[in-house]
Amino acid sequence: MFGLILIVHANLAGIAQAQTDEEMAMEMAMSGSESGSPDGTATSSAIPLTKTEASPVVLWQMVRPDFSRVAEELKRLQEPSSMPNAPIATGPKLRNEAHVAFRYGNLPLARELFFGHLALGEESATADLQSIQFSEYFRRPAWQIRWGLAIGITGDAEGTNFDPIVAGTGSGLNAGQNFEGMEPSEMQDSEFQQPGSDDPSMMSGEEGMNGFDDGSGRRAAPAVSIPEASIVDEAIAERMTELTGLVGETLASGMSTRIASGAFGAALTNVAEEDPTQGYTVGGDSVSSSEKRMWVPGVLFIGEGASREMTELAAKEDIELLLYVVVSLKVARTEEVQNITRAKIVDCKTGKTLVASGAMDNREVKRLVMTERGTPESHVTEQLDTFWKIIDSKLKLAPLPNLTPEVARRRVSQLIADPNYSNLRKMAEVRLFQHKGWLTQEEVDLAFEIIAGADGTKILYGPKSESIPIIRQMVNYSLVKKDE
Repeated sequence: MFGLILIVHANLAGIAQAQTDEEMAMEMAMSGSESGSPDGTATSSAIPLTKTEASPVVLWQMVRPDFSRVAEELKRLQEPSSMPNAPIATGPKLRNEAHVAFRYGNLPLARELFFGHLALGEESATADLQSIQFSEYFRRPAWQIRWGLAIGITGDAEGTNFDPIVAGTGSGLNAGQNFEGMEPSEMQDSEFQQPGSDDPSMMSGEEGMNGFDDGSGRRAAPAVSIPEASIVDEAIAERMTELTGLVGETLASGMSTRIASGAFGAALTNVAEEDPTQGYTVGGDSVSSSEKRMWVPGVLFIGEGASREMTELAAKEDIELLLYVVVSLKVARTEEVQNITRAKIVDCKTGKTLVASGAMDNREVKRLVMTERGTPESHVTEQLDTFWKIIDSKLKLAPLPNLTPEVARRRVSQLIADPNYSNLRKMAEVRLFQHKGWLTQEEVDLAFEIIAGADGTKILYGPKSESIPIIRQMVNYSLVKKDE
């Protein structure tokens, strides 16, 4: 501020001095023209040309500078920046990153980071360790049952009108259309805004890169670019609705409710759709997209195909239970489509079916509605009633049994030798046993060293500046190894 005043003062003094010199020169010229020699020739004045120092008050009166631009600039500098600050992450770093990965739809990455958070053994992991329960079906601690979804289509599948059961009317004769008869492809095209619209992404290059004019003649600062998070892939739900209608919606609701309640395990069930306090990066980088996206939170979509093929593919993705939905289509001579949808749960390790639903038939629903003996909702609920009851019964979790040190050591030995578990998954369970008091510190040290060598010791005793990068490397290694 002081420097700015000095500059202004110097400029004003220079302007005033220039004006003073110019006035004196004009007076001398006029004086010389009025007084001359006897012969009529002009003579110069005898008055000497000397510079006079003007006082600040005189300078001000002579120049009267306009400080409005300076005042505007000072006011602008004092205003708070309009650029939003990037969110600052607080709390346990690895748990935050696990939630961020989940929030951006990368479930495999989120799980490994969650195991890393437990393996690190911070005090913040205590609540997560206490929430772990025991699965009677799998005979092990249940962090979160790994679910997958696959779809099978049989019969006359060449058409585009699958005519699934829909709520209210019983059958969607125009199930392939949306919004006043628009086809799905047309609806998708209509979502792309044309140049000149209000979509910020359609701005001209100068405006998009350098901000915009806020009306004061200045360019406003561009906003911080934060990738938009999306836990699930909406295209998967749209495909399920296209093929199965109300059946798919009911299955999605039932699975989401059970997963969120912790019925299949408590890990990653409390991830908020937005949480600026957790940041939006993993290790300083944006979350890379997962090859397999989620249908509902906690359920990976495996693909479309035959039951055996999808089960084998799910097993390669470390999926434990596969929800397989098969749609059987038949086109009558009247061109009416019969859609019979069934659902079953397959154990990916054994290939055996755990439970199967009844047949949900769109033609049966039409008859129920016409005779006023039922509704689409009542029909679907009835056919899925036993399905849900068996799931809730067979997959019910229980408190962890109290293990003796001998049993705990035997379990850890089996765990270390199991190639199906990642190193972080193994270390997380060792931490669980330590938390329960079933292992001594010496036994934990030995287990970590066997699992991860010197890195295991650094995770136990090293500073976070070393242990967290090591865990991130182990996460990446686990994901790359799985893809090989």
